[in-house]
Amino acid sequence: MRRDSTSLCHRQLFSEPRFQAHDGEEVELYPSLATKATLLVFWASWSPRSAEILKDAQTMYAEHGPTEFTVIAVNVEHPEWNPAEAEQIRAMSTAAGATYQL
Repeated sequence: MRRDSTSLCHRQLFSEPRFQAHDGEEVELYPSLATKATLLVFWASWSPRSAEILKDAQTMYAEHGPTEFTVIAVNVEHPEWNPAEAEQIRAMSTAAGATYQL
C-alpha cells in the first residue's frame, strides 16, 4: 500500500506543474522530465544573479539542446501571470540571448 501512495504522490507532483511562458504558451514540466535532461531555473528580474544564470542556461542549451536538453525558466516574482511584466521578461530574455522558454 505504501508503494502505491508514494507512486500516486510522485505522479501528482510531476504531472500537475504547468507554467505559462511570456508568449502565452502553456509549458508542462512532466513531458520534459520524461524525455530529456531538464534544467528548471527559478529567476527574478530584480536579481543580478538571475541575469547571469539565464545566460549560463543559454550556453548549456546551445551546447546540448533541444533534442537532449531543455530549459524551463520560471519567473517567481508573482504567483500569477501579469501582462504588464511581459516587456521586462522579453528584455531579460533578449539580454540572455535565450532561445529557450521563459
